[in-house]
Amino acid sequence: MPQKDLLNIKAVTMDMWDPYIKSIKKWCPNAVIVFDKFHIIAKFNKEIDKVRRSEQNRKDLDQQEKKTLKNNRWILLKNWGNLREKEKARLEKLLATNENLYKVYILKDELKLIWKTKNSRDMAEALDNWCLLALESGLKPVSNFAGAIQRYKYGIITYGDCPIHTSKLEGANNKIKEVKRRAYGYHDINYFKLKIHQAFPVL
Repeated sequence: MPQKDLLNIKAVTMDMWDPYIKSIKKWCPNAVIVFDKFHIIAKFNKEIDKVRRSEQNRKDLDQQEKKTLKNNRWILLKNWGNLREKEKARLEKLLATNENLYKVYILKDELKLIWKTKNSRDMAEALDNWCLLALESGLKPVSNFAGAIQRYKYGIITYGDCPIHTSKLEGANNKIKEVKRRAYGYHDINYFKLKIHQAFPVL
């Protein structure tokens, strides 16, 4: 892109990956960095799974209890609204019998609410409050995650004033993968480009 266009870019949304940050600061010095909320929530889901595995490996549990924790992995990571009624009943039973999983599930819901705030100032306050709750949980994976998002706080709270995310880009990437998968790959890169343009008529 021409330098004048790079200088005119006002905001860029991305994952919390240092090479991305370094690149934007170098080439788009006037752009505000906004870390994508869906990537942040996905990262927290990984911490939830760490807590689940830790609970599953407890020595005081019998084999049936361990099996229950293993089999309910995906239910813990799904949004409540996406669960079937039977899955909701299983999740409620699991959370009622495991305090640590109950803590992380509540924290997941509270984390999502941070992006419901009206501006970056309110978002900063909500984020700080969430991190305090995370530290109070006494769960190491959750505490480590809270420390990480505090380090990247500057690019999280900017969403309050600049609500952009990567969902459209992720959707486009998935569509391109689908085009490639249907043909089992393309040996001619130019033909592959034509097929991508065909899949996105507005380009």
